[in-house]
Parts: sequence; structure tokens; C-alpha cells
Amino acid sequence: MPTRLLVLSLTLAGLPVPAAFAEAPPVDSPRELVVYPAEVKLSGPRDEQALVVLGTWSDGRKRDLTRMAVLTSDDPQVVRVEKQTVRPVADGRTTVTVVARGVRARIPVTVEQATADVPVSFVREVVPVLTKASCNSGACHGAALGRGGFRLSLLGFDPAFDYEQVVRSNEGRRVVVSDPERSILLAKPAGVMDHGGGEKLKLSSREYARIRQWLEDGAPAPDARRDPVVTRLEVFPKSRLMTPGEQQQLAVTAVWSDGRREDVTGTAQFDALNDAVAAVTPAGLITAKAAGDTHIMVRFGGQAEIASVTLPFAHIADYPDLPAHNFIDTKLIARWKELGLTPSPLCTDDEFLRRLYLDAIGTLPTPDEIRDFLADKDPNKRAKAIDRVLERGEFTDWWALKWGDLLRINRTALQ
Repeated sequence: MPTRLLVLSLTLAGLPVPAAFAEAPPVDSPRELVVYPAEVKLSGPRDEQALVVLGTWSDGRKRDLTRMAVLTSDDPQVVRVEKQTVRPVADGRTTVTVVARGVRARIPVTVEQATADVPVSFVREVVPVLTKASCNSGACHGAALGRGGFRLSLLGFDPAFDYEQVVRSNEGRRVVVSDPERSILLAKPAGVMDHGGGEKLKLSSREYARIRQWLEDGAPAPDARRDPVVTRLEVFPKSRLMTPGEQQQLAVTAVWSDGRREDVTGTAQFDALNDAVAAVTPAGLITAKAAGDTHIMVRFGGQAEIASVTLPFAHIADYPDLPAHNFIDTKLIARWKELGLTPSPLCTDDEFLRRLYLDAIGTLPTPDEIRDFLADKDPNKRAKAIDRVLERGEFTDWWALKWGDLLRINRTALQ
């Protein structure tokens, strides 16, 4: 069975599309590589940066080449490369060479404080791990009453409260600073001790090592006066036109209030708003499924951002020249082009008037109004009809009722 038909069959059956059947990029070489970020700055011994590689072909097509790209550090004494992630070794400057499908790109890298003794931050490093593992979700310890006698703030919104619960509540039994791996905080989510929530941290994972390091550092407390907060997230790529079976790796950068930019792809949370169009893994890998339009919600540190995914229904080479009467039409036409859709032809005058009245004021036009409208020869009669309907009192009443229903307004709850 051809790959495209197999992907469609799996999609219709509600089954995941195996990575082996993901659509491969074209056989020819891309015109250029687009690497994110274009420049890497690492600060501190635990900082790291995952690179995302896009290939751009001469016809404008783009494909994700991240997993097939070969990354090489030009100076392993300054930075090392593990798969698609760049990590610091020593202070200095160098470049990372990226090669994919015969095309080469060079990314400058700057490293500072690579060997500095920087304690693990509870706010910046520990809370995101707990959030990514769903420990502080509403279905686990982030519930109103917690779970199993252990309570955390929902999604880590109150780090000071979380610190008290982790380190000091129940006479501090959850942490053993002198022997971190005996700490309940590590042993339960790693499956070393019985845990109702199952395994949340792998013993060999970066997240496990981060919490263990925090305990080895003496479990330093958060400081509301000094600890930065996330001011915004940046997601790359922001939008993608894709085909069924194609995959795309996302990269997420958190911008902190102290100006620091940090790659948080590993601890960000990803949710697809329409799994039938595109799905996303906890690591931020999108798999396109079926024609349509959806978004990937990305959350970290109390901030949220989206990446849009579009799978066209068709490719229209000569798109018709559609009239745009206002800025809304301009936006719609651009979106229709991306989706490969064309609007239906204009309806008849009697259909237009019926739809206008039902949508705007919830009633049908009278026979006299219909006859007058059909007899009118003014080319702008539709625009004028809209203005007349919007000025009627029924428009206010109808939409007040609709919004009241949507907002669930009632006299019992609201006086």
C-alpha cells in the first residue's frame, strides 16, 4: 500500500502514524538550511541548546531535517554536541557545523561560566521538571487537597509554597540532603519506591539528575525578590504548511525577566488542539495527520504560546482573484489560499436577506421587506440592508440573549 494511503487509513482509524511512515523530504538537496537559533549563547554549566534544522527547497517547500542533520563541534574543548543538542565544556567561542542533505551551515557558539559553581534554582530548574512530569497537575499533587498527603500549587504557580511542602512539611521526610537518592522526592517518581502515579522520572534522565543536583546543593530555597520570572515564550517554527505523515520538531525559548534566554524545549508542555489534524509528543515533535488547520499549545513558567499547523485540502496553482471589501476579507482570502479552499459563489438576493435576518436579529424578513429588497436595483443594496438591520432594536436584544447563554448569565448567580 502506498505510504500516503497507509497514513490516511491509520488516521481514519484513529491510530498513530508510525515514525517510519513519516513523509520523507524530497530526494534533491535543499536550496539552503535554516537553523534555529542562528546563534547560540550558553551561560552556566547546565545550560544547553537544541538546534532545529529546516530545509528550504527552490520551489518554496520546507521540510524538517532536524533528525537527519549531522552536528559537529568545531572545538570539542569548548562545546560538545549530543545528537541535536549543544552543551558547554569550557568558556570560549567556536562554531557548530550542521550538515543535512549535502548542504552545510555554521552556527556561532559563545560559552561563559561553563565551570562556575552555580546552584540549581528551584524556580528556574526544579519546578519546571515537576510540571513537565505532571506532579503538580490537577489530577495529581496539584489538586485542591493534594494527593497522598502531599500537595503542590497547581502547575507551580506558587514556588514558595511548593518549597515548604517539599522540604519542610511532614517534618522534612521527603528530602534527604545528605543522601539525595534516598529522598522520597526522587525515589517515588523514579519508581524506586511504590508510587500511585507510576514512574515519572527515569533514573538516567536529565530531569532526575537536575533534582538530585538541587538536593546535593543543599536544596536552596526560592527568593521572590531575586528569582526571575518568564516574561514570554518564543516558538520555532511559528507556523508550518505540512502534508500527512510529515513531522516537525518544535523549539521553545523562554525569555526571563533578567534578560536571560533559555532553551526550555525539554521541560515545556505541548498540547495539540485538534489531534485529528496534527498530534504532538511530550518532546514537541509534531506529526501531521489529515487536511485541516490546528494549533499546538506550548506552556512554560505560566506563559503560553502557539504554533499553527496547516495541512492544505488541495494545491491550487492559479488561485482566483477574489475581491476584498475589508481587512477581514484580506485575512480570510490569505487563509483560504493556504488551505487550498475557494469560497462558495454568492448566494441569491432572497437567500442573502433570509440569512442576514436570521443571523443578526433571529427572525425572518417580512414579505414586504423581501419584495422591496428584490425590486431594489442599487448595486450597494446588500451593504445598506446590513446597516439597516444592525440599527434595529432586535439586534441588541438578540445578541444580548446569545451572549447571556454563552456566559451562562442567570438571575440566581448574578444579581
